[in-house]
Parts: sequence; structure tokens; C-alpha cells
Amino acid sequence: MDTLPPELEAVAANQPLENDAPQLTWLSSTERGWVPYAQVAFRDDMVPVMATFSPHQNVNAQNGVNKAMKIVQKKICLLGDFAVGKTSLVRRFVEDRFDDKYLSTIGVKISRKTLMQQDTKLNLLVWDLVGGNQFSRAETGYLLGTAGALIVCDLTRPDTLEPMRRYTSQMRAVNPNVALILLGNKVDLTESRAIDEDMITAVSTELNAPFHFTSAKTGKNVEVAFSHLADLIEGENT
Repeated sequence: MDTLPPELEAVAANQPLENDAPQLTWLSSTERGWVPYAQVAFRDDMVPVMATFSPHQNVNAQNGVNKAMKIVQKKICLLGDFAVGKTSLVRRFVEDRFDDKYLSTIGVKISRKTLMQQDTKLNLLVWDLVGGNQFSRAETGYLLGTAGALIVCDLTRPDTLEPMRRYTSQMRAVNPNVALILLGNKVDLTESRAIDEDMITAVSTELNAPFHFTSAKTGKNVEVAFSHLADLIEGENT
């Protein structure tokens, strides 16, 4: 049920009720099954006087439409060579913090972050995958079920640009319809920068994937990049 019945649209919420006032509960069908989405109290003459909506509802006061919030869970992956900043990007996105100590990822590390997308609660499972030569055929199994991916290079190391093509190819071989975004990370290190905008634009055009310049250290464009990926994933589902 997307809306309350017409007779309940003009509920007066400021009238006192007796403790034994009759109540009815309206149900809404969601992915979790039938759940309460509005409880309405009535006067003795059965005129509705108060409505209480469940927390999972998105109530638009302007048009009186009440919709059950959709809950979606998607897996996303971060791919890129060693020390390009994948783990730092995930930490900045999930925990909003930065640690300059380098710890190499062994295998995979999985984090969770929830984004609110209009009427959708999007639960992202963020897979931070090992990079470099260790990302072999065995590790490609980690890519199964991936809805979106961020392919990362280090703007201070030109040798990390070419592998973006390989990671993209591996990702699309497993899921041809995956949503992809390229990230040029460490944009804050301006004096050490070795990859310019023209270089990453060329790769972006070749791979038909948008790109962002990010900094896990300052947080620049990190939320923007993950939100952009979420928008692309949601676009695939509409």
C-alpha cells in the first residue's frame, strides 16, 4: 500500500485520545515481508484523529504520499595496484578518517556503508582487494556478484595508470554490465604529480568510464566518487 486510504488523508494529529481509543494498523509489503507502516487511532464515532508512521516510511508532506522505503544491498570492489590508496579511500568513505601508515591488504577486506538514495536505503558491501601481481585468476573469484567497481591509480606513479586497463578488463569479463568509475588518487600531492588530466582522460575515454580526482588524505571527492558509483548502480536497476 503506497498511500493511506482517502478517509485518512486529513488526519488531525492534535486531538486528545482516551487510553482505550480503538486503533487500526495498516500494513505495507516490503522485502522483509508485511510490516506495519501506519497506525491510526479513532474517536468513539470512528473518526480518525491520529496517525503514526513507521520509521521505514518516507513521508512527503507536500503531496501526502507515503511510500515504503526499498532496502537494497550491493557489492562494490576497489581495484588497483599496490599502495595506490584503496584501503585509505575505503577508510575515508566508511569511517571518515585517514591514517598515513601503509598496511598492505592481504586477499580482501570487506567494509559496509549505507547510503540513502531517495526512496532507497542502499547498503554497500565494499570489497578492498589485493593489488599487483597477486591479483591472479584465483582472486578473480572475488569479483563475482559485483555491481560496481572503483579502479584506482596513484597520480604520483605513472606506472599505476596502465594496470587500470587490466583491472577493468578482468572486472568486465566477470560482469559485463558492472558500473565502473576510475579514480586518480592522491590529488593533494601536487608537487609529486606525474599523471595529468589528459592522460587519465584518454584512459577514461578508451574504457568508457567516468573518472574523479580524489584524495583519501583530505577527503576530496571521496564521497562524491562513491555516491556517483551508487547512482550508476541504481540506474542499472531502474
